Amino acid sequence: MNAIMACSRRCMSPPPPRCPQGSFYGNSGAGVPSSRKKTKMARDLFPRQRLCSTVFLYDNVGLTGRPWQIQKAKSNIMPMNLANIDLKLLVVFDAMMAEGSVSRAASRLGMSQPALSNALNRLRLLLNDRLFLRTAEGMRPTPRAIEISGPIQSAMRQIEEALEPTAFEPQDPDWTFSLAVSDHASVVLLPLLIEHIARIAPRVSVNIQSRPNEELPVLLDNGEIDLAVGVIPNLPRRFKHMALFEDRYRCMMRQGHPLAGRPITLEEFLSADQLSVKPGISDISRVDRLLAEAGLKRRVATTVHQFLAAPAIVSRSDLIVLVFEKMVPIFDPSRFYFCPVPVPNMQVAATAVWSDVHSDLPAHKWLRRQLAVVARQLAAEYGGDDTAISAAGLKAKPMDCCLTRKSHLYVCHTI
Repeated sequence: MNAIMACSRRCMSPPPPRCPQGSFYGNSGAGVPSSRKKTKMARDLFPRQRLCSTVFLYDNVGLTGRPWQIQKAKSNIMPMNLANIDLKLLVVFDAMMAEGSVSRAASRLGMSQPALSNALNRLRLLLNDRLFLRTAEGMRPTPRAIEISGPIQSAMRQIEEALEPTAFEPQDPDWTFSLAVSDHASVVLLPLLIEHIARIAPRVSVNIQSRPNEELPVLLDNGEIDLAVGVIPNLPRRFKHMALFEDRYRCMMRQGHPLAGRPITLEEFLSADQLSVKPGISDISRVDRLLAEAGLKRRVATTVHQFLAAPAIVSRSDLIVLVFEKMVPIFDPSRFYFCPVPVPNMQVAATAVWSDVHSDLPAHKWLRRQLAVVARQLAAEYGGDDTAISAAGLKAKPMDCCLTRKSHLYVCHTI
């Protein structure tokens, strides 16, 4: 006969020996039972037992194995495979341990009683134990259920915590934010942000990096930085952004420069020797790109990649360098002259950029809210019209008295 012993796990022992003809069904020589009867008999031999994934086929009349041989085969079963476990069954078990009643557990989980009973029966078959016994006081857990209840409840709590967003507390000292901030934003926005965070969340740390725009997509994707702040155009659509402030370029030259003391014309601007600041690795600077959009090209005599070098170079030469208007307050007006660029549309927008995967994180939302607060403060300090310098081009509007003094001293020592 094709007696089938279907199992849910592979048995490591060899198949049990064949039985003599008629040893199981008796010596009457009765015919081979039907497939339905064979399945029922196999289940009777393994009541609520862990079964094996192998299927043994035998062409003899008798069902394979004597009871002691079957018990030996069942003792060689490998450990349980988690891939075969439905997580919902553990949720049902947890509810049953807490409620001690099928009806109350079903109500707690929003299930019908038949559905919960069916899930409980599946779990009983999987764990090879009745788990809960009906008594006058309700469903009493078996010793096996009591044994596994602690680890299962602990595992369920850990899964819940892993799937819930991490709570953010600004007073928690373990929080450190990593930001890639451009030189421009480091002077204009960063001092206000650091001051603001130190006031409302003094235990939060901020790590500031200076990175070229070309590296930002990889850093954001890898989670090496939480946010990038600066003039960051042409990023892929997978990144989110928030506008912070606008700024425009101004011409900066030393006091005593042949063109100092008055507004310069377009012809003078294009023919003058200029210093180009190109912090990234791109072939063209942002200023030259804006000029190219207007169909213009300036004369670049010197190129540097560090903005910090520009004031020192300009102070000792007749070079002109373009700086952002909101950065003018950090320079010593007795040493430098500023005037408008005689080209329209020489303005840029600074933004905060982040990966979309961080959009819903509570800590990240908190950081973006603080940036928005600081951006509004910056707009208020400049009157909301993005004008940092008076029409004469000589008097800078201070950003903050303390900040201006510190920045002024820093730049004077640098140049």
